[in-house]
Amino acid sequence: MIRELSFIDVLYLIAATRWTLALTAIAFAGGGLVGLAVALLRVSGLAPLRWLGGLYVLVVQGTPLLAWLFVFFFGLSIFGVEVSPWIAAADTRSRAMTRPTTPPPRKAIAVRARVQRMAAIR
Repeated sequence: MIRELSFIDVLYLIAATRWTLALTAIAFAGGGLVGLAVALLRVSGLAPLRWLGGLYVLVVQGTPLLAWLFVFFFGLSIFGVEVSPWIAAADTRSRAMTRPTTPPPRKAIAVRARVQRMAAIR
């Protein structure tokens, strides 16, 4: 049986908002840092580092987020590693944030390096 929405339900939703905002902040910070690191790998002068950055982008962008969540929360417990739901959710959301944050910094870094090389030649 479905009950009607009451005032206490609204209070629960307001209380749950803080967890949503905290998870969003962690994902934004983690995704930005990992995205910047991957972008630096992608513009590295060393071919193995560029390959590693490209592999990360290929794997992360090619795997659904729900699969990442299952791997970290359920999959690691098979090997005896217990992961809290909070850590699994924060890691999964951080990986989701690396999707839009990796290409723009990589392009900006590459353009800046090209402009600096051109200025050094003159």
